[in-house]
Amino acid sequence: GFVTNDPKALADFFQNQELGLDKTAIGEYLGEDKPLNKATLYALADAQDFRGEDLDACLRSFLSLFRLPGEAQKIDRMMEKFAERYCSDNPGKFANADCAFVLSFSMIMLQTDLHNPGIKNKMTKAEFVRNNRNINDGQDLPREYLESLYDGVAGNPITLKEDDEIRSKLDSQAAQGATQKHELFARETESIVQRSTDMMKQKVSKHKTTAYVLAQSVEHVRPLFEVACWPYLATLAVLLEMQDSPASVELCIEGFKHCIRIAARFDMDTERDAFVSSLAKFTYLITIKEMKQKNIECIKALFAIGLSEGNSLGPSWQYVLHCISQLERLHLIGSKSREDFQFFQGEDDQFPQPSAVGQRSASVSTIGNQVLKRRAHGLGVSALVPLGSDDRQVELVNSESVLAQIDAAQIELLFNRSTTLGSNAIVHFVTQLARVSKEELALVDQPRIFSLQKLVEVAANNMDRIRLVWQRIWRVLSKHFIEAASHPNMRICMYAIDSLRQLAMKFLEKDELSNFNFQSDFLQPFEVVMGMAGINRDIKDLVVSSISNMVHMRINNIKSGWKTVFHILHTATLDHGGDNEAITTCAFTCIEKVIEVNYPLFVENLSDGIRTLLAFGQCKAVSAISLKSVSYLLQAAEYLAD
Repeated sequence: GFVTNDPKALADFFQNQELGLDKTAIGEYLGEDKPLNKATLYALADAQDFRGEDLDACLRSFLSLFRLPGEAQKIDRMMEKFAERYCSDNPGKFANADCAFVLSFSMIMLQTDLHNPGIKNKMTKAEFVRNNRNINDGQDLPREYLESLYDGVAGNPITLKEDDEIRSKLDSQAAQGATQKHELFARETESIVQRSTDMMKQKVSKHKTTAYVLAQSVEHVRPLFEVACWPYLATLAVLLEMQDSPASVELCIEGFKHCIRIAARFDMDTERDAFVSSLAKFTYLITIKEMKQKNIECIKALFAIGLSEGNSLGPSWQYVLHCISQLERLHLIGSKSREDFQFFQGEDDQFPQPSAVGQRSASVSTIGNQVLKRRAHGLGVSALVPLGSDDRQVELVNSESVLAQIDAAQIELLFNRSTTLGSNAIVHFVTQLARVSKEELALVDQPRIFSLQKLVEVAANNMDRIRLVWQRIWRVLSKHFIEAASHPNMRICMYAIDSLRQLAMKFLEKDELSNFNFQSDFLQPFEVVMGMAGINRDIKDLVVSSISNMVHMRINNIKSGWKTVFHILHTATLDHGGDNEAITTCAFTCIEKVIEVNYPLFVENLSDGIRTLLAFGQCKAVSAISLKSVSYLLQAAEYLAD
């Protein structure tokens, strides 16, 4: 008969081996992010019986049903569902589904690494074990177990039966019998010897007059560049410093760009960092010197490098992002806009516009001759630097030059292109952007939030990356947001918390399968801030208000995040239960909504929910809340009794 659009019927259809369906087409269909396709994938996974089986065997069985698509996002969805199903059939095997997901993904990457002839440097057993540390809810899996998984993939590739049959058939056609096999072996050996002889004959002999040997591989560039790069750098730097003629400057900048490109493509970290940092120095963005046209051209070159070599810049992104931070500041000065710090001051400590250098109240960095100070970033002096009238004039002239020749849209383009960066590159990009943001926030009375704002935009734009990459990105972001939320300037703290709230609301739009902890990890910065000593009470109030907003707006989307939500409410009650009626009421409405609207959610998180209700029951600020908490506790007791 005909196959209907019922997911289970489609799953049964795809599992019918007698039909000889194209497994590549099946894989592409199951990987699509459409409701019916995803439902079919889930039905196919749920039809498998993994009880009592090892992860390696179950993964091989699951992948025998279709050919994995090439797109990482599709593989991510497939492995996510596989991990959930495996953990459901084998409770207690791993701490959570995250562990099974990461381990499955690692085995697929190991399969590609070990058995793809195009990859020269194969992953070792020690590297595989190291890559899978702390994945079992922060604990290590037994080393013997990980090594057995490595040996299994190394000795028995994860392949489709159809592929093995084709290879076996081709081998049989090529050589049948011991005699033919011996002849093939001898012929191949002879061919290898002949190729080696020809290669040796091509080398320069002492009797030849030619001084060169034609390179046969691009890899020959690396050792050559390792020897020549330092004289190149010295020559280009000296010439760029001394020459002002457009032709000479253009050649020097082109030399910098080519050297950076070579070093980046061959992962030569030291050489790449040296060239990028030197080019950044010539932009004059990290010093206070009057810019010439060659400095403007260096800024443009740095942008071009960021756009073309972003996937290979690694830690060198710090130099590019430092310069972009200072470039944006000059744009503000040139357009006579207010600088960031002027938006984060109270009414009693306002600073004047950069053009108004007159009367100014004294502060930590404005003592003495009423001189504005700032931090010199990057390769400059990492300290407070006074700006006299001459320096201010230089900055004003530089800002006008920058504003006239460099479009602010170039800055936006570079950050928008972050979505095209590879998995490792985006982690480097975010790490260095957070580093620049930390330095921008270092001056308490003159903080800047440019890079912090860009971190929020980059995070929002890259939220759809595969979970393994997003987890690495979020580890960097969450740490920085926690630091920003504890900034001495309360307005900076509030900005950081509000940014977290916006990202959390967007993240909670994504579905989360059971046994995963992505939401809990995402909301953890809120919990950390609530538990920190010395944090202003208004900041903690804002955290509770943000959590309340999420609960009311995304109650049906929150899964593993409930544990963190209840912890935050519990902490809020302990901190404010005695003397803050408004915030206590706000916190209580969250747990009240869960109980009244979706009691099964409360039951799923019963221990944390009861712990929170006990805290509310001891509330001294609002007796009505205390009484209602007791009634909810009685309701929970009756539920348990039933």
